[in-house]
Amino acid sequence: MITLRRSLVEAVAAASVGEHVRLEAVAGQLRCVGGDGTLVVVVGTAGEADAQTTLPTAVLSKVLRGLTADDIDVILQPHSCVITSPQTRTEIVAAG
Repeated sequence: MITLRRSLVEAVAAASVGEHVRLEAVAGQLRCVGGDGTLVVVVGTAGEADAQTTLPTAVLSKVLRGLTADDIDVILQPHSCVITSPQTRTEIVAAG
């Protein structure tokens, strides 16, 4: 799912209550859900099937803030999330 890095950084910050956030790809949207159920929707373009992954908030935030590209590709897998920009590819292992 291609999305704006800045939008995802803001969504993670808004939804970050607790140590984990859940990223969900649903109907072409990337959703960020906080520990208290806070839902933030980040619009993206995707052809991938619906998926979800729970990630450590601190690690996800650090990775996103370290990227310099505006457009990033977020691929959700059952036990990880792969974030790719033109310069880097980072895999974050799911929480739990």
